[in-house]
Amino acid sequence: MSVLESSPLLVLSPHPDDAVLSCGGLLAKNPDALVLTLFAADPPLARSSELSSFVDQVTRRREDSEAIAALSCAHEFLDYCDAIDRVADGKRIYTRFASLFGALAAPDLPLVRELETVVDNYIGERLLVCPIGVGAHVDHQLCAHVGRRLQLAGRKVWFYQDAPYVFPDPGPLVQGDSVLRAAARMRARVRAVEDVEIDRAVKEAALAHYSSQIAMLFGDMSTYQRLASRYYESLGGVIERFHVLDW
Repeated sequence: MSVLESSPLLVLSPHPDDAVLSCGGLLAKNPDALVLTLFAADPPLARSSELSSFVDQVTRRREDSEAIAALSCAHEFLDYCDAIDRVADGKRIYTRFASLFGALAAPDLPLVRELETVVDNYIGERLLVCPIGVGAHVDHQLCAHVGRRLQLAGRKVWFYQDAPYVFPDPGPLVQGDSVLRAAARMRARVRAVEDVEIDRAVKEAALAHYSSQIAMLFGDMSTYQRLASRYYESLGGVIERFHVLDW
């Protein structure tokens, strides 16, 4: 049994759906895991017309709670807004969809240290599992930097591959990316890799609770399954892959 399967876990999910999309199979094998969904608070301002099509946070939190309960894991939401809803000095930080993928805006930089303190209080004896930031979404990058800082402070940290950004074909809404590019953005190198065999049916049963996100990202569940199949083929098995990074 791998260290990830045998250790108590704290798994960071930038948004409702990320942890289950990326490592729901691992969560199904580790019901003692605690999932922290970081960015799901209600928006303080009305969304712009370009961002108004995003699903409301009440719906997303409900779906997240149902999916993680289906995996029998513990779950908490932190009180931080999604990047599309964060404001500074009364103004929205990210005003366009494209701005969510790229460099962190200056007002977001202090969040890394703040989140490091908050997440550290949850770890205890748990192994921390973070997104590596494939896809370069700013919220995923924030989580990756939190993992980096906590690892440098002595915590045991593994990084998961962000789905669907890491898929060979990630679907129509997002751009594909790779682990190597994500590590390079973090100025890191991959030191170790661990593959965890998963029960695909169990993971997909949990993912079915994210009806709003499956519809937005993929159109329907059968399309997700087709794209996920290509991903598993690229990995050589029905697995989830995790990485240890060095700086």
